[in-house]
Amino acid sequence: MQGEWRGFWVAAAFLALPTAWINVKGILSEPLYLALSLGALIAHERWLAHGDARPRAYLAFGVLLALAYSTRVVALTLVAAYVIHVAVRARSVWRVPRAAWLALLPVGLAAVAWPLVRPGAHVYAHTIDTIVRSWLEAPLGALQATGQMLIGGWLASFVAEGEVAAAVRVALYAVGLVALAGSMRAAMRNRIDGWYVLLTLALLIAWVFGVENARRLLYPVMPLALLHAAETVIAAARRLGLPWTAVAAACAFPFALCAPATVLVAEKALDRAPLIEGAPYSAADITDYYQLANRAQARALAAKNAATLAGLEALRTKTPPGARVMWMRPEYVALLGEREGVASYYEWDARTLAVRIRDARVDYLVVAGMSKSDLAIRAGEAFTALRQAEPYGRVVYALDNPFTGQDEFILLRIDRPALDAYLAAAPSR
Repeated sequence: MQGEWRGFWVAAAFLALPTAWINVKGILSEPLYLALSLGALIAHERWLAHGDARPRAYLAFGVLLALAYSTRVVALTLVAAYVIHVAVRARSVWRVPRAAWLALLPVGLAAVAWPLVRPGAHVYAHTIDTIVRSWLEAPLGALQATGQMLIGGWLASFVAEGEVAAAVRVALYAVGLVALAGSMRAAMRNRIDGWYVLLTLALLIAWVFGVENARRLLYPVMPLALLHAAETVIAAARRLGLPWTAVAAACAFPFALCAPATVLVAEKALDRAPLIEGAPYSAADITDYYQLANRAQARALAAKNAATLAGLEALRTKTPPGARVMWMRPEYVALLGEREGVASYYEWDARTLAVRIRDARVDYLVVAGMSKSDLAIRAGEAFTALRQAEPYGRVVYALDNPFTGQDEFILLRIDRPALDAYLAAAPSR
């Protein structure tokens, strides 16, 4: 399996996984990062691996690293892999071109420019602080949680969700161990792709952030994991003298396991009936629909998402121009509803919410079942705000879930006299 054919078979194997298609369906940057990171690895192999490249080749490689970093901060693992590769090579040959370090220049510039031109950089600092505190306060609990999340993310890469039959689970564990052995083998040969996969796994072990996030973080290195697993199987077959039919069967085994999930993803892509009456969204439009094997649960989850999106878009017609609308993610209000958004926070109690509504001159309050973390990266119960605002919030628009009957989006108009009366009667702190 050499040259272009090796790349072809790895690409074909990756495209046989449901995670390849689920991530493409999403609106996040994983596919772009995958293209840039693999492009950087290919550029390194073709331009720099022989060791006598010109400075402009190192700069061009550095630009690819910087673009990858600008797309996903997790590209720091790729940058670190390159640094380790150069350092190991320096020890072995006692000579590394000075130009090799030029590749870090574009990355450094991107690291400085990124927080200046891209808002919300504080979110990452808050997230890292939360994760560090979780490890310091309960290291064993954090280790157990991150282990479960990493395993769940690996399984979901093959079968779309982490809950699978025991036999499939054991088989995919074995595939993971073979891939890990292959990545270690590549790193021992000082291949940058081997270091990259191992460093990404190290990051995942530290990153206590849910099964879905683990699957998304594994997505960019899945083609490399498959390549490393295939290389390990081929090397073992050669050493043991096994026929190529045995190699082909071993390599095809994991894809036989994931084939039903991939076919299910393809079938779900044809589910184009509208989920919410009057809204343009179908189940096939919602990424979460593809992440559950149970069709009924998947449709209910898709409808929850569709109702929230449709409700936010309805702000354009259900609220007057210039209205100020409060939700925990005001950027969605501005993007989808074309109204000025005002942030709310889960930690607020009833009086704090009322005071903030009054002080920010909020006209409408959104309550949605598809709750996200607030701007402080905290999760909470979305419908708490509905109970808190009951004395002065008047329901003017609502969308329910046709599969569960529950309200998924509620728009409250703020009754100003009632708000003032509530604050006058509510005890102050």
